[in-house]
Amino acid sequence: MYEIKYDFLFCLLTYTLSFAALVLFCILTVKCLVDIFKKREIKNKIIKFFLIFVCVAGMILSLPFWFAGMSFSVAKTNEEIESYSKLAVQTAILPSVKSYMYYELGNVYQVFFEDGKKAIENYEKSKEPYTCVNLCTLYIYKRDYDKALKNCSDAKLYQLTAINYILQNDYKQALNSIDKKLQNPKNANCTDYAVRGYIYRKAGQSVLSDKDFDKALKMCPKSEKIKNIYSNENYFDELYTKKRKEYKL
Repeated sequence: MYEIKYDFLFCLLTYTLSFAALVLFCILTVKCLVDIFKKREIKNKIIKFFLIFVCVAGMILSLPFWFAGMSFSVAKTNEEIESYSKLAVQTAILPSVKSYMYYELGNVYQVFFEDGKKAIENYEKSKEPYTCVNLCTLYIYKRDYDKALKNCSDAKLYQLTAINYILQNDYKQALNSIDKKLQNPKNANCTDYAVRGYIYRKAGQSVLSDKDFDKALKMCPKSEKIKNIYSNENYFDELYTKKRKEYKL
């Protein structure tokens, strides 16, 4: 749905160029220091100083990516991952890079710590378009349904939008939302049909409910999730109550 701004190739290029900048910086600095020590005039002084400046600027701008990379390649504990990710945010100078690093820090809190509050705090500081996907889920866990609805709608997550309405017992809006996803059957999955079957059941339309559950079970006959949605009339309430506790919301 959203294109990740800094992919692997971009980061690899950044590491390569910053390392090259470090090597060039060392060479130029040593040459200049040797000339100064021997009291010789520095040849091409302006060019050398300009290149040194460019190298320093390049290394500084690349620092967030080094720290972000170290959070997953060097760090051995969750606390170390957190520390490196924070350094990535703190060393980011460009607004677009800082925004992305806030997003990554939010991911760290959501995935490694299951700390919903800190994850939301950092996602909200990020301007990345794909943060709405994470915020959609976390705000549903938190029962902040208005913010959940905004982020779910922005991300066009119709299934989660429907679940958001289910948790508010608004089955009419829930049905409208899941129907948007099912307008194109090619993009629909078995959970979509199970969610609509669940909504129909809650709305007292047993025939339509059975039809959707039958389709969901035929598409994913071994899915425990589909079976649980079918057998448990309070499936989503229980699931999201559990998630809210897990993520400390």
